[in-house]
Amino acid sequence: PTTTSPTTSSPTSSPTTLSPTTVSPTTDSPTTQVTKVVSLVTFPALAFSTFVDDTFNTTFREDFIEQLAAAASVPTQDISINRIFDNADASVEVSVEVSVNVTITMPSATTAAALKELLDATPATVFNKASFLAYGTVTAISNLDFPTPSPTTKSPTPSPTTKSPTLSPTTKSPTTPSPTTSSPTTSSPMTPVPTNVISVVSFLTLDITLFDDPVFNATFRDDFKAQLVAGSSVAETAVSIDRIVSGSVSGSVDVTTTTSFLSGSAAATFQTSIDASPAALFTKTSFLIHGTITSSSTLEVAVSSATSAPTSVMKSTLSAGVSSMCNIRLPLLAAVLVGWTSMATSFLRIVL
Repeated sequence: PTTTSPTTSSPTSSPTTLSPTTVSPTTDSPTTQVTKVVSLVTFPALAFSTFVDDTFNTTFREDFIEQLAAAASVPTQDISINRIFDNADASVEVSVEVSVNVTITMPSATTAAALKELLDATPATVFNKASFLAYGTVTAISNLDFPTPSPTTKSPTPSPTTKSPTLSPTTKSPTTPSPTTSSPTTSSPMTPVPTNVISVVSFLTLDITLFDDPVFNATFRDDFKAQLVAGSSVAETAVSIDRIVSGSVSGSVDVTTTTSFLSGSAAATFQTSIDASPAALFTKTSFLIHGTITSSSTLEVAVSSATSAPTSVMKSTLSAGVSSMCNIRLPLLAAVLVGWTSMATSFLRIVL
């Protein structure tokens, strides 16, 4: 008789075990408080013409930033010189004003208010190098700036790290270097040096605390820049708002702006226009409700080392040309004189 043994089936798959999932918490990046101290430092016995010398210009700026950084207890990269220009006061013959920004990020050893007080009360203790003290009694006028607030961003949640598979060794075929050919160097044409109109536009009854509201701050800046672009007929990139600070009159606000022109005559025309009738430029109701609008502007021409290069090249070329002419003509003149002398001697011998 045939007997059949029972069939047993083995399990097809082993049970699956899931590894636990861990979620790292999302943390917000800490908010830092940033304040700018905007100062106008005046050296009454410093001639503006000395800044044409690139060496003097560079040394002055480096020493100025170094001394201010030491007094403010901030790194030098947190200090920027906006411009150096001639004093607009016609009664002063020799005087230079330096506009500078100092960024104070709290917490800091020195607060913005303390630095403002130090600069305005005793600027000579800040700029105490002999090279600065030689330029007369230094003075400073400072304000605390209201920078445009930047939106708060959350730091991304870190993703799990995965290891990439190990790659097999790669063999490189020998490479044959291709011959190097050098193209002739051509000099680019000189870029015109812009002429800037630095304007301080004052609104007599504008409260500086309104700029604490980010919406008002952003809207005011956008409208101000748009009206300035329309009135100056320049590109939007040629206009910048440098600072918004409390004015010299209580309850007023001063807005300092820079408008760049490629033509010096166009810059001068705009300067006359904005200073004579600023209300004709800022015609929006949002500006006119803030009382009388006044403007005081100065012209600034950028001093670039690139602009002085063609002069030196021209001088050296001219000198070489004169030298070559002398080298050619002097031997020729000597030869002519010798020839004349020889002819005269022969003539005398014949006569005698």
